[in-house]
Order: sequence, then C-alpha cells, then structure tokens
Amino acid sequence: MKIAKWIVFFLFSFVVSWAVISTLSQVAFSMAAPARVLFYKTPEFPMYAYIVGAFFLGLVLGLALAAYNFISLKSQSIKQGNRIRRLEQENEQMKARRGDDTGEEGPAEAEMPAALADASDEERLLDDHTPPAETDDAPDPDAKV
Repeated sequence: MKIAKWIVFFLFSFVVSWAVISTLSQVAFSMAAPARVLFYKTPEFPMYAYIVGAFFLGLVLGLALAAYNFISLKSQSIKQGNRIRRLEQENEQMKARRGDDTGEEGPAEAEMPAALADASDEERLLDDHTPPAETDDAPDPDAKV
C-alpha cells in the first residue's frame, strides 16, 4: 500500500511538471525583462528563468530545512533510545538486588504490614491519603443552646 501511494505521488508530480514545462515554454515566458527586488534591479532575464530560479531556491531551502529537522530528530531519538536502555538496565539491576528474579521477598515487601500486603495499589493510595475523621468533640455551631 505504501508503494502505491509513492507511485501515485510521483505520477502526479510528473504530470504537474510537464504542465509547468509546457506553460513556461510559450513565447510570453521567453521574453526578457528586468526585475526589481527592493532596491536592486536585476539584468534582463527570460521570465521563465525567474520562475524556475524561485522554484529551485525554494526546493533547496526546503531540503535544507528537512535535512536539519531529520538530523535533529534522529539524534534526539538516539538519545532517548540510549536513555531507555540505560533505565532498563538499572531496573534489572534493582530487581536483582531486591531478589525479584529468585522469587524472594525484597525489603519493601518484607516490611509491609499484612493488611496492606493484601490490598491493591489503589486501596493503598486511598488509605494513605484519606482525610482525618471528624470528631464530635467540637461544639456544633448550628446547635441552639
């Protein structure tokens, strides 16, 4: 499917290129005229030269920008891949120190109370962050005396 998209893209580009070439080969585009760019007046060139020159200038600038983005994103991707590998190695080392690979309990599980060991992670988080219970020691402000 990917190849079919590229084939359609290149066929479309080929047809558009021939349309541009046939348009630029007409007599009106072969006439020479100077162009004024800000304060600079260019020598007389055929009109198609200006159009083709602008096209190639845009092509070169676009390719340079695409190459810069490709190189910067590729280097960022390589750095992230190296970081992931390093973190995976550290994770494996920590697991080995805790004894997860041998089936032994690590220090975190050994010190955990039995009531929390059976609870799920969500229940542990809820238990740790519950607000203190209200007591009846404080007088009720709405109560009539």
